Amino acid sequence: KEFYEDIMDSVLSGVFVTDKEDTITYANRAMGLIAGLSEEQLIFNNVFTDFSEETIKYFGKKYNDAKKTLVPLRYDNLKVVTPAGRETYQSGWLIPKVYDELYDGMLCIIEDDTERMKAERELSTLTKKYEMILSSSGDGIYGVDLQGNTTFANPATTQMIGWETDELIGKHQHDILHHSKQDGSPYPSE
Repeated sequence: KEFYEDIMDSVLSGVFVTDKEDTITYANRAMGLIAGLSEEQLIFNNVFTDFSEETIKYFGKKYNDAKKTLVPLRYDNLKVVTPAGRETYQSGWLIPKVYDELYDGMLCIIEDDTERMKAERELSTLTKKYEMILSSSGDGIYGVDLQGNTTFANPATTQMIGWETDELIGKHQHDILHHSKQDGSPYPSE
C-alpha cells in the first residue's frame, strides 16, 4: 500500500477516491495542493455534503452522471470553489468503481486549469489589440511563414497591392513581387 501511495504522491494530477457513500477515503498530495487542504483534511469529506454549493452545482452534477451510468466521464473547465475557498477551473476524469455491477465509489482525477485559462484570456485580449492595431494602421503590414507564404495582411496592404485578403493569403512572397514587377508597377496588372 505504501508503495502505491508513494507513486500517487509523485503524480502531478490531483487524485481522490470515494466509497459508495461518496465519502473521500484517499487523496494524494497534488489533490491537497489543489484543494488547499492537506490530504488528511480531505479524508472523510463527502462530495455532496462537505463541498461548496458552487462545486456541487457543477462538479456534483458530473459526478452524479458518472455514478448513474457507471461509465467513466471526462469533464473540462468546470468552475469549482475549493474547500479552502479558492475559485478554480478544473478538468479531469470521474471513473466509477463497480462491484457486482453496482456503484462502489469513484476515482477522481483532477487538473487545475485556472492558470492556463487565465493565460488564454490574456492572450485573447492581446490578440484582439494586435488585430485592431494592424487593421487600423495606414502602413501596409503583412506576414509570411518560413516557406515565404503570406499568412496575414492588413487592409492597407491589400489596398496598396490591389488584391483582396483571400487572394493574398497563401500566395508565396515571390509570386506577389514577381506579379507586380511585370508591368513595372507596384500593383498587379489585371
